[in-house]
Amino acid sequence: MPKTASSFGASFKIRTRIAVLILVPVLGFLVFSSITVSERMNVAANIKQTLMLVEFNSKMSAYVHSLQREAGASAAFVTSGGKEMAGELSTLRQETDKTHKVVTDMLAHFDIRALSNELNDVLTDGLAKASQLDTIREKFPRSPSLRAI
Repeated sequence: MPKTASSFGASFKIRTRIAVLILVPVLGFLVFSSITVSERMNVAANIKQTLMLVEFNSKMSAYVHSLQREAGASAAFVTSGGKEMAGELSTLRQETDKTHKVVTDMLAHFDIRALSNELNDVLTDGLAKASQLDTIREKFPRSPSLRAI
């Protein structure tokens, strides 16, 4: 005669039945807890990554802004025949160089490829073009007041 559910546990001692009754929920709790902890760790990692991206975005925005300010000052300088913006241009170039260094230093400690190959390609291309800034500046028309820049 096949054993039924009620007669299946009858062959075990009461201590064994109680242990099994306690063990099953405890194992379920452990599995559930492990899954929850794993999910929370993923959320924490995503938050950390997001904070790094926000900080990087802030630094990159400052860099782009300084490039735009320098470009505007350069255009005003050229348009005025070197009469305007000569003093400001030197300061703006230093600011651009400083923000460029901040961005490149940050990128040295941040693996963009882990997030997005497309973003990495765009940044690599943009920074390669930005690295030509000194060459472009050398071709820039000079006035005596800009010789030291």
